[in-house]
Amino acid sequence: MTLTLIDEPALAGIPADELRMDLACGMYREGKITAVTAAHLAGVGIVRFQEELRHRSIPRAYDTGDLESDLAFLRSPITA
Repeated sequence: MTLTLIDEPALAGIPADELRMDLACGMYREGKITAVTAAHLAGVGIVRFQEELRHRSIPRAYDTGDLESDLAFLRSPITA
C-alpha cells in the first residue's frame, strides 16, 4: 500500500517515520488495527511499538487477533 500525503507546509518538517508512527498509534487506539499490524505500518518491531504505546499512555487492547499473532511468532523458527 502506498500512502500519499498532500503537499502541506505544516507536514514539511515532520519525518516520515514519525508520521507513520502517529498514524499507526491512532488507528490502534481506535481499534481499527491490531498491534502487529500497527507495528508493521509504523515500520518497527512489536516490542518497539509496545514501548511507544506506553510512552503515549495508550492502553494495550489484547484481543484474539493479537493472541494469534503472538502465538504464530512464538512458533516461528528463530533466525540469526
